[in-house]
Amino acid sequence: MPISPRLAEIFTDLSGVLRVDLASLTDDELMADQAALERVGRVVDAARIRFAGEVGTRSRRELGDEGLSRSQNFASTPMFVSVVTGTSISESKRRLDLGKRLRGAVQLGGTTGPEPYPLVSDALRRGDLAVDSAATI
Repeated sequence: MPISPRLAEIFTDLSGVLRVDLASLTDDELMADQAALERVGRVVDAARIRFAGEVGTRSRRELGDEGLSRSQNFASTPMFVSVVTGTSISESKRRLDLGKRLRGAVQLGGTTGPEPYPLVSDALRRGDLAVDSAATI
């Protein structure tokens, strides 16, 4: 089931944050809202990494021309992700690399193995850990 309709709703909701008059907030409200916004950003970043990991898996070299990025006429997966997301190739590569490290390996028969770092993955999904910290761990 595609999630893009729900993401469009979330985008609209979050876009409303940009219209808030920050000067009208108390200091406590400003700091609480900033912390909450950061946590939302971490969850979005975790989703970006997870999606990149899936794109990387579906584009792996052994799939040849049947791989996702090759089937879309891209010679490299970082270039494909860069075009789809509008990010730089280096940022796309960072996302792909971390997504691959956090994702379970593809087993014989095409099934996915267990996540190698489940605590890191869980902390990312909860918004408790920043992507930079996860990459360092």
